[in-house]
Amino acid sequence: MDFFEKKVSEWTCENVLNHYKGNNPQLTLKQALDSINKDLKRISKDGSDAMCREKAEAIIVNWKKLNNSWLFGYELLVPAKPYTLGRSEWTKDLKKNNRKQELILERDILMTEQHNEVIRTALVRDQAVRTTLTRQLEIFGNEPHVQTPTRKRRNSNDGLTRNANDQEEGRFLQEERDELGNQSGDEKDKISKKRKDCEVEEECSSILFDEKNEDSLIESIDESKLINETRLPISKPSENISEYKLSSGGDLLTMFKKYQKSIPKCRRVTTPAYWGILDLTRESLSGCKEFSERDIQELSQDFSNTISWNPKSAPDYLQEYFNKNCEESHQIKDIKKLHTNIQFIKENMYSFNDSMTEEELKMISTFPIFRSILQLNVVKDAWGEIQVYSTKNARNENSNPFQRARLGRKVDMKGTLKNTPNKFEALFGEVSGGMASLGISSSSRKKRYLDKVKLSIMMRDSLNNALKGCRHVDNNQRKNLVVYGWLQVGFELNFYAMNWFGGLYRFGLLDHCILPSQEDDCGLFEDIYCILKELNIKLLQTEKSVKELYRSNTLGKRRRTTMENSPALNMNRTPD
Repeated sequence: MDFFEKKVSEWTCENVLNHYKGNNPQLTLKQALDSINKDLKRISKDGSDAMCREKAEAIIVNWKKLNNSWLFGYELLVPAKPYTLGRSEWTKDLKKNNRKQELILERDILMTEQHNEVIRTALVRDQAVRTTLTRQLEIFGNEPHVQTPTRKRRNSNDGLTRNANDQEEGRFLQEERDELGNQSGDEKDKISKKRKDCEVEEECSSILFDEKNEDSLIESIDESKLINETRLPISKPSENISEYKLSSGGDLLTMFKKYQKSIPKCRRVTTPAYWGILDLTRESLSGCKEFSERDIQELSQDFSNTISWNPKSAPDYLQEYFNKNCEESHQIKDIKKLHTNIQFIKENMYSFNDSMTEEELKMISTFPIFRSILQLNVVKDAWGEIQVYSTKNARNENSNPFQRARLGRKVDMKGTLKNTPNKFEALFGEVSGGMASLGISSSSRKKRYLDKVKLSIMMRDSLNNALKGCRHVDNNQRKNLVVYGWLQVGFELNFYAMNWFGGLYRFGLLDHCILPSQEDDCGLFEDIYCILKELNIKLLQTEKSVKELYRSNTLGKRRRTTMENSPALNMNRTPD
């Protein structure tokens, strides 16, 4: 209090703080300010000097005005310059200085909280992912003791709404139990098994498609078990094999189910056969003893005959265009769009030697050439992270109606046939990783394989979505429906096809090409030009097959020409 016995002209923030903290270094800034406030009140009441009382009272009044804000908190007051403790100076400088310090402190606290939250979330997420993935890879199988995953209720902030939802769900489950109680023992076992398969299937699918699990799944893939991909043989006219019998005498479906059961538990989620897909690229068939080399060759040849993939040569004028490194086109009106997009790619080839993301690689190298050649009056091509509606229907078909609907899986490119009754999703594209420096793909062999498995599952779901609605057609018409896909790794593209074949899905490699990465290599565009031209023809055939399928289904249903029958679709994903 002895400080305020000095002249009023010496009453500055710097002097008063130095005095109080100098006498007692243990004081914090808040404690020092409290002592100053207390002494000022005494001066205003009992001071002997009238001028001192007036100044002290003025400071206290201004102090009260500022006291609504936490201006006198921890280390908030750092005076920029000496100033007199008066009516306007004290208020103005304190407001300006303390507001700045308040914002700085709030920013630091917020950044610290966000940093801690990110670390805490990442740790919890990684631990949950590892625990879930390890548990699922260990227990997936047909053992009777496998525990059915519990159903998750929809979260709600409204307690009344949550209780109502719980009551509705409980009523729904009770009706299911009552319905099961009226069934015979065998029927109840079948229904229970089907429901358990559907729940396990959805959890398998969630693990496979969840990006948070990708690194763990890639680590679980044994690269030594992967075989180099094999293209389908050249198609040739011959008798198609039976749906169920091979020339060796073996029953196809029996052999395939036996192969499914022989897959090790740790590899099931990442093996196409687990999802009902026979991988005729042979990449995942390492250790498969159920199918001989002759059986695989026979199935591949029959699939090739069904597809009849045979790209034609480019016209003479286009061959000349490609021979001239795609530089002269002013006399060729038919390829104006192709030439424009190729020049766009050439102008951006300088970036191919630097690192690139998936999106950059896709939009600079693949998108322009596809958009130039695909028949856009037939196919609606969508690029980006595109939802596949057939996978959405597959995920929600057996779900609880009282739970929130699940979204479809996403793909980098999707082609929808515009003129089909069901808007059939006939073409899917996936880009596996971006580019590292010097134009080298950043995708590993295992990453590429995992993306191919995901691509094949989405192709299969598209077939299922169309076939499950056509129950008045024969199996030969169902086999004619073909869906296509492509996978890009760096500058290399693989093209695939799939069809339904009496209870399983045949998946094979149709073609392969390399995109140019240097301006003087643009003649390589001729390869993908011929491939995409052939793909246009095949998509038109698929459009025709879809229309015939729905037309035949209508005739069979309304004119009683074909009895109702259900196709053997591998929708439960697990072996019987």
